[in-house]
Amino acid sequence: MKLFIDLTSRRFVKSAASSAALASLTLKRRDLLPIEIQFVLRGAAVATPVGTSFTTALKANYADANFLALAASGVLDLNTIPLEAAFASAPAVVSALLEVRWTATGEATRTANR
Repeated sequence: MKLFIDLTSRRFVKSAASSAALASLTLKRRDLLPIEIQFVLRGAAVATPVGTSFTTALKANYADANFLALAASGVLDLNTIPLEAAFASAPAVVSALLEVRWTATGEATRTANR
């Protein structure tokens, strides 16, 4: 999955050419999702600084703990015990927040949750 992050607003956008905010994503339970991050600035893709590291988290709320799924590498594993617990009462859909944190040149930044 390719995620586009606008560097000015720190929000997920629909594509490199679109500044329209991404309202939601649909993820399937138990998937392994390869995550590719593309930075966008003024409607154009920009190169990711060398040495940038990313962490992607699927969160039940705004807290920085008890993640539903966490990827320190480029793959988000949606087959986790916390995610299974969220589906324990058999809901058709579970809503969650997606956050990407990145570190480049000693500066840590995160997206607004979506």
